[in-house]
Amino acid sequence: FLGHLELMQLLLRAFRRIHVEIRYSNGFHPHPKIRFGDPLPLGMESEKENMYVELFSIKSGDEIQTELNLELPEGLALLEVKSEKKEQKVPNVEYYRTVFSPHRVTKDEVELFCKNNIFFIYIDINNI
Repeated sequence: FLGHLELMQLLLRAFRRIHVEIRYSNGFHPHPKIRFGDPLPLGMESEKENMYVELFSIKSGDEIQTELNLELPEGLALLEVKSEKKEQKVPNVEYYRTVFSPHRVTKDEVELFCKNNIFFIYIDINNI
């Protein structure tokens, strides 16, 4: 039940504990060079999210992954650590899994939903 900003702070502290230095922006108020995809909507959980961070480290990606996973709380783990060139643009893509209740949605409505590129989802809180 961590929000986007709490997750970022948790990871920054974990990097400090394993003695991996994060690059900071220049200027009057430097910020760590760490970024995520868009924050998840409130109440949604994620199976995988991407984090991009600029580091000063002599440790390998495997060492960083192993050490960070020891510092993270139960239920949160780094699945993979890859080194990328700074110039490489990373696409911002999200995938959502939707589970339909067979009692409320027809097969035709599901097929129509899957054909669309843009989805508008309305939730009637009174019927939940």
